[in-house]
Amino acid sequence: MSKLIEKDATILVDSSWDYEADTERYRIWDESRTIPRPSEGVLSAEVFLEGRWEQMFFNCVWGRRYDPDMEGTWLKQKKSKRFSTTTGRRSCKVRYKVIG
Repeated sequence: MSKLIEKDATILVDSSWDYEADTERYRIWDESRTIPRPSEGVLSAEVFLEGRWEQMFFNCVWGRRYDPDMEGTWLKQKKSKRFSTTTGRRSCKVRYKVIG
């Protein structure tokens, strides 16, 4: 049995040019660490971005810089010629599924 939890979070959006895809690559971080780590029972996580829910993944390499314990944080990467969003910090909805 699992439970879905929805919260407001502060996210950080940064971007860089993806030369291979010839488009912008966006990285959306759960900078506020609103979504607990997988080790705390989280099965999956999503961020509500530009009108739809997007699946996130736990990043324990680059995500360490946003975690005081250096374990990592949740990330969504997106690249598409039909997608654009503003960079910087902002509030949005996140939801995650936990055991229990």
